[in-house]
Amino acid sequence: MTRARTLIARFVTGIALLLAGFLVYMYVESRPTAQARLAIQTDATVRVTVRPRDMLFEPVAVRRAAAGLLFLPGSPVDPIAYAPLARAIAARGHSTAIVSLPYRGLASAKSRHLATRASEAMRALGAQRWVIAGHSRGGEFGSRLVLDNPGRFAALVLIATTHPRSFSLVNTSVDVIQVSGDRDGTTSDDELGAARARLPASTRHVVISGANHSQFGFYGWYPFDGTPTISHASQIAQTVDILLATLGKADSAAADAPRTDRHNDREGTQD
Repeated sequence: MTRARTLIARFVTGIALLLAGFLVYMYVESRPTAQARLAIQTDATVRVTVRPRDMLFEPVAVRRAAAGLLFLPGSPVDPIAYAPLARAIAARGHSTAIVSLPYRGLASAKSRHLATRASEAMRALGAQRWVIAGHSRGGEFGSRLVLDNPGRFAALVLIATTHPRSFSLVNTSVDVIQVSGDRDGTTSDDELGAARARLPASTRHVVISGANHSQFGFYGWYPFDGTPTISHASQIAQTVDILLATLGKADSAAADAPRTDRHNDREGTQD
């Protein structure tokens, strides 16, 4: 009996050490790079405001467009890791907010805390139309916001994610674009296809050849990811082009649409 208890104790200790090691690895690899940290500095092109729950990127050198971008990070990646992407979008005239996921994405996507944070960011930037984009688990949170508030968003861009999984957006009128990389080791064609079955029939699937999972941001190596065959700069540039095209479409539609965002931005609860 004593021997059995010893073996069980060793097994439990081993599992605990493996889990602790994995959490340390994820923490280290989820930190933003030096390039990402430089992107949160204000200059003559983009004004950056770093707040506790979000980061706001506003164009300075060009006319502000009607459509803005709400970006949701992957989990548990530091939101700063997406600052270069947000900055590139803002430099082209589209106000952009990176909204932190509650508990770095370890909370339920049903959490109303994110709705509150999204509303605060949207109200601060005041765009007429909004495109929401999410990387990895950020895609689940973004899909949930569209499900709960379809009238607030012109488009949803799902980047390297197999969400939504537990609910359907088939009947939404929101424009949806699914973006994936063919070197992403965290997703498969079958999983992406299953996700598209829960999206509108009009959903467009854009595959970036040579792209993996980690290079959609500026952080370390995501577990089980594949090896990219294109440069980080190329993958980010192609992602920015996809987002700009989606924002351009929303921008054109904004010219004929009434401004309705502001009076709807008070939902959710404070955390």
